[in-house]
Amino acid sequence: MRSTAVLAIGLAGSANMMQRHSLKSRILDHAETRLLEQGFRGMRVDELARDVGISKRTLYEQFRTKEEMAREALARLTEGMHAECDRILAETADEAEQLRAIVLLMCRRYSRARPPFYRDLETTPVLTELIEEARRESYAKIDGVIQAGIKRGRFRA
Repeated sequence: MRSTAVLAIGLAGSANMMQRHSLKSRILDHAETRLLEQGFRGMRVDELARDVGISKRTLYEQFRTKEEMAREALARLTEGMHAECDRILAETADEAEQLRAIVLLMCRRYSRARPPFYRDLETTPVLTELIEEARRESYAKIDGVIQAGIKRGRFRA
């Protein structure tokens, strides 16, 4: 009987954790969109909470600050892009095709960002650092493809 109760508590805890993860993921989906379209200053927490269908209090239970939420949304965006780059590199042997696919991916991802997003990068150092780090990593991947292509004779130096 005791093990059944422990199992039930464990399952309830898992379900609760999944709901929290799902809620956090939904918040980040909306935060990413608002951040890219409206910039950090234009991303209003009350509007974001309304988009998700929760109270501001519930939102702040998931993220302590607006900055933390924006940082996580951007980190998730850049991690997704880098994971997609890694998938392209793993699945595509031809360097020219790799380069084309990575550049198209970057264009698709960055085309979602509107002028307010870039404007706010100048005044929000934490976000600037994240974007710069992501940019350096992307450029390193592109450079790796180019260097491999030069080495194999696909590109001329």
